[in-house]
Amino acid sequence: MISAVQEFKAQVVVLPELFTVPAQADLHKYVEPCHFKHDKAITVNWLGRLCKDLQTYIIGGTIPDKARSTDSEVHNTSVCLDYRFPNC
Repeated sequence: MISAVQEFKAQVVVLPELFTVPAQADLHKYVEPCHFKHDKAITVNWLGRLCKDLQTYIIGGTIPDKARSTDSEVHNTSVCLDYRFPNC
């Protein structure tokens, strides 16, 4: 993906739903926070770095997330990243 973005100078990268989860997997095993700079928000922080490095916008498909740490329900959360945003 990275080489294609660089080669074609893509302005926007759109990732699919649940791109971090293998097919038929238990979503509860892949839950992570979707808040920037959270130490366990692995995917969001990685996408933020990638967005800045590639100077492109990224729509991060969906990531399994919980509204609260006590919440048993998993939500599909999407993130949209702008490489010009300083906290990205």
